[in-house]
Amino acid sequence: NDKFEILIPKSFHKMSSDELNVKYGNKTQYSTEAYSDEDGTINVAVEHTTRPAKLSDLASIKESMVQQFNRLDGIEIKKSEIRKINGRDYVIIEFFSKAMDTKVYNLMFITSLEDRALTGSFNCAISFLNDWQTVGEKIVNSVKVLK
Repeated sequence: NDKFEILIPKSFHKMSSDELNVKYGNKTQYSTEAYSDEDGTINVAVEHTTRPAKLSDLASIKESMVQQFNRLDGIEIKKSEIRKINGRDYVIIEFFSKAMDTKVYNLMFITSLEDRALTGSFNCAISFLNDWQTVGEKIVNSVKVLK
């Protein structure tokens, strides 16, 4: 909706609502866009939530997310910080999570757009991390809020 930009690999396809429901649960009530490689093992998702969030809230949002993740079984936080990307502050949380049959690398970002949380993530199975971690960083570092 011309509110933000993010780089997506050309080989990725936009996930259908059925694919979204399988991968992320029922998130279709929000404006969620997700893209995946052919096998569904590498994903980029962005969601403009209804949750109120201002740029001044980012530090408390980061702390709240870290506390929430620390309470979950199978989440290993590698890094959490507030980083400036394209002139705007973002919460960045890098972590590993457990999937059914593998460990998953996640690189999550959160900022404010129209006083609501704009969240996104890059994730891939741990077996693809060596090939895709740099690409994931480039994707997250490309995010640009336009409004």
